[in-house]
Formats: sequence, structure tokens, C-alpha cells
Amino acid sequence: NPRKTLSASTRSAPAGSRVETVISTGARVTAIVSMRGGEPPPLVADGPTWWARQPVSVGNADVGGISIALREGARVRGVVQLDGAAPPQDTLSRLGIALRPADGRATSLPPSAPVDDQLHFVTPQFPAGRYVVDVVGLPAEWHVASIRADGADVFDHPFTLESDLAGVVVTATNLATTIAGTVTGAHPGDPDAV
Repeated sequence: NPRKTLSASTRSAPAGSRVETVISTGARVTAIVSMRGGEPPPLVADGPTWWARQPVSVGNADVGGISIALREGARVRGVVQLDGAAPPQDTLSRLGIALRPADGRATSLPPSAPVDDQLHFVTPQFPAGRYVVDVVGLPAEWHVASIRADGADVFDHPFTLESDLAGVVVTATNLATTIAGTVTGAHPGDPDAV
């Protein structure tokens, strides 16, 4: 019997408005959305995210009666540090921190976390897994210089989220960095070098 992994997640919404549940088996994602009354408001950022992953055996017949236990997700907390002249506050109000699955899997995830006036952020809860940090809404001329979690560099490396993670430091800068030098070959200062 082929082994598959059944994944499920559900997130909280304001009472009486919307509940979203996503059930996935491999590359195919099935979303089941229950609506109650009008347009769905945004998901509650501080509400829980429940998730589960469970292996199942699938043969030539339908599989039923599967019971899975949901676990509560984890949050990421941290601060954005600015290296250089701070951009206007209205520009900073568009800044956000998002988590993206490191394996590129198709899934329904919570929205990006806004950055407050003191440049702190708290993400919604995410299912356990490996993620990379995305910084959204950086002003023009700014770029991410580093992202550190528990002292480890996670700018170019995924991290594993299993429980709440605090102390993430995102450093953004608008300071220009240049590299200067000489390319040498058979003749010093090769004019054809790029």
C-alpha cells in the first residue's frame, strides 16, 4: 500500500463569520471553507492555528474513519532593527514579516505580521515545519542585511519551528556597500574584464 501523509490545518476567525480548514495529501490541496454571514473578515492574527500531519496507507479502495488529533501552532516574535536613517513612519506602517515553507509546498498559511511603532512583530500561529523569513513592504532603497533567530543566521537558511520562537532580529539597511578592485590577467588592469 502506498504511504501518504495527510495534513490538516484550521485557523480561528471572528465568531459567527468564517472558519477555514485545509486538508492536503501530497501536492493536491483541498480547501473546505465554511461561511456564516456576509463577506469574510480577515482571520484573527492572535487566534490559534490547529494542525496535524499523519501518515496513511492508501490502496485501491476508499479509506474512511480516519481520526487525526490537531495540535496548536507556534508563533514567531521579534524586532526589526534599522541600520541607517529611518524612513518615514507611514512607510514603516506597511512593513510586515511573513513565514514561507522552506520546501515550497502549496499550503494555506496565515498572513504576514505587521510591525508596530516600536518595530516589534508577533506572527500568527503556524503549523510546525521548516520555514524561511520574508520581509514584505520594505521601502525603496532598503534591503535585508541579516535575520537571526536565537543567535543563528536564518537569512539564507531555513529554521525549524516546533514551538514559539522569540528573539528574532531582522536588520534592514539603506547603507550602500561598494566593492572596488582590479582584475588582472596576462596584462595588469585587463580592460575587457567584467
